[in-house]
Amino acid sequence: MKKFLKTLSVLLLISALLVGCSSTSTNSTDSGEETTETTTVDGNTWAKTYDALISKSKAESDPTARFELLHEAENLLMSTGAITPIYYYVNNFMASKRITNFYASPLGYRIFTYALVDGKPGGTIVACLASEPDTLDPAKNTTVDGATYAASVYGGLLGYQDDDGLFILTADLAAEIPEAVKNDDGTVTYEFKLRDGLKWSDDSDFKASEFVYSWNRAVSPDTAADYAYLFEVVDGYEDAIAGKGELNISADDEANTFTVTLIADTPYFFDLTAFPTFAPVKQSSVEANEEAWANDPATAISMGAYKLESKETGKQITFVKNENYWNAENVTVEKLNFALSDDDNAILSNFKTGDYMFIGSFPINEINTLKANYPDEFFTVPYIGTYYISWNVNAPEFEDFDETQREDIRLALGLLLDRNHIVNNITMGGQNPANSFVPDGISDYNGTQFTAHNGINGDGSGYFSVDEADYAENAATAVEMLKAVADDSGLFSYTESGDTVMFFEGFPELIYLTNNTTGHIAIAEYIQSVWGSYGITINIESQEWATFLDNRKAGNYSVARNGWIADYDDPISFLDMWVTSSGNNDAQFGKGTHGQYTGY
Repeated sequence: MKKFLKTLSVLLLISALLVGCSSTSTNSTDSGEETTETTTVDGNTWAKTYDALISKSKAESDPTARFELLHEAENLLMSTGAITPIYYYVNNFMASKRITNFYASPLGYRIFTYALVDGKPGGTIVACLASEPDTLDPAKNTTVDGATYAASVYGGLLGYQDDDGLFILTADLAAEIPEAVKNDDGTVTYEFKLRDGLKWSDDSDFKASEFVYSWNRAVSPDTAADYAYLFEVVDGYEDAIAGKGELNISADDEANTFTVTLIADTPYFFDLTAFPTFAPVKQSSVEANEEAWANDPATAISMGAYKLESKETGKQITFVKNENYWNAENVTVEKLNFALSDDDNAILSNFKTGDYMFIGSFPINEINTLKANYPDEFFTVPYIGTYYISWNVNAPEFEDFDETQREDIRLALGLLLDRNHIVNNITMGGQNPANSFVPDGISDYNGTQFTAHNGINGDGSGYFSVDEADYAENAATAVEMLKAVADDSGLFSYTESGDTVMFFEGFPELIYLTNNTTGHIAIAEYIQSVWGSYGITINIESQEWATFLDNRKAGNYSVARNGWIADYDDPISFLDMWVTSSGNNDAQFGKGTHGQYTGY
């Protein structure tokens, strides 16, 4: 395992990591059961350590051993300093009293399918969630707003439904949730019986083999889907992702069944079947225009409660009820209009005038006023996610530092941030300071919180303290770490007054990338101020949503605002995104020069 010993033992993370310096280790649990010896080795690359941990966890059928691997993966991830957690999300939004029976899930979906407008079925809901989406293709989407669009339009084997306030999995295109068949070789097979008489939104018959096409398309390197790695639990993935074969899935159109073989028992598999990446798409429509089929009502053929009626770039997306949906008789809203904007002031103005009935963002400095003036229309509900800063591990500004120095810089700059100040004085929406990447709300193997067992010692203390009383000590530790890097590298210097560092000089100037909403910009300005007070200059670059996403994904940044909402209740949803080949690996772990580093 990577040698975690850093510059100063006073830092919780650093001192705790002293126990993890040997080539093998065991993690303790509260269960009293025998622990599993880990397999990471000093002197390996990111791919041979982190990627290997994630792959092993997916093939591990014993829940205790599996979660030990996942805790070890988070330990390694957090040791890099490239993920700087700020706070755990809550979902703040405004909804007009005109709409009821909608559902905002802790996974980020906004479900309007069975809502009522003015107390009765029918009518149109106008909402604004974000600006122009990067894509409407369910296999390629990675955003929360895009997930809402996809969930409205593209049905899956299973789906989510509100059950008296609980967000539960239920059969959608499948007639029922199947039982697992465990095979002699350790693999697990599921046979899904589909509902009779299923039709596409264009009234053509749906065939079970459309799932075979859609899943293989999503994992194909030609599609380059960011979420392709989710299919790693399906047998045949390695050949499929390499373009050398297909997934071990099959369909019998006559029997109306779809069969999937997994590499091992996967506790979150059913959640995957409800995820947009796993939704069926019509082969003939996709192949008619691979790049833009999902934007054209003529080719955006779907199996969900709604279908695409129109899309005006930069203005709005309109979905209309799909009369061919198997449960169409219970769909209560006739039309969904999603306005596209990232102008918080304009969004709020449209809500106040009644033009928008649901909004997902508003000026951050208005939150307290909105809570007071709209007590029945301002909502704060649970979200399972983490707002964080991501660092490009190959950032050119740090190319002259060695990897250990880069990690210390990132860890130190993270410690300089007062998370309590951010949530109490900037976001003011009920968020909690975060000291881990996997957030509250994700379950451990025994039904407790994953965060209750996080941190190097597995005691739930996280990776640094977020107690208000400990901020001064965190900042002092950060300064000492930066001084040590300055002394070791000779690449920047500092001035002191007695025992106090007044200023760092010659530190690389950074660009902080964010998108154009008031909350993100306010946090960026706070970070700019704090780091600037120590002589560390960052320039804020604010970009339009889709452009921002593309640049962050491509690694065209040094440090950027980021956030992740759970795709399902399992820590792997937060951890497998950082494997080398993941399309969501914004930090660029295992790529470029970082891919050659063998200190793990």
